[in-house]
Amino acid sequence: MGGSPQTILVSQGVNYAAGIRRRHVKMSKRSRRIAMKRRSRRMVGGSEGSRRPRNEVGRRVNVLKKLIPSSSNTMGIDELFKDTADYILALEMRLKVMQIMVKALSNASDDDVDNNKY
Repeated sequence: MGGSPQTILVSQGVNYAAGIRRRHVKMSKRSRRIAMKRRSRRMVGGSEGSRRPRNEVGRRVNVLKKLIPSSSNTMGIDELFKDTADYILALEMRLKVMQIMVKALSNASDDDVDNNKY
C-alpha cells in the first residue's frame, strides 16, 4: 500500500481534486450529449450563480413589452425602460386619485349618517 492517500486515489482512477470517479464505460449517444452539455455549462458558467440561460434577459424583455400598453416590438430597450417608468408613474397617479375619491366618498357617507340622526 505504502503511499499517500492522494497517490492511492489517483492510481485507482479517482480525480482527487474534484472527487469524481472516472468510469470507463461505454455510454449511449444521449448520455454523452447530456454529459457534454453539463460539462460545457460548468466551464462557461464559472460559478454556481451563473447558470441562468442566456436568453433569459430576452424573455424578460418580451414579457415587459407585453405588460406596457404603449410598447411595440420594434422599440429599443432604452425606450422600453423609459415607457415603463412613465407607465409606473401614471399608475401611481391613478392610485392616488382613487385613494382621494375613496376618502371623499367615505367622508360624505359618514356626514349623511350623522345628519340623519335625531
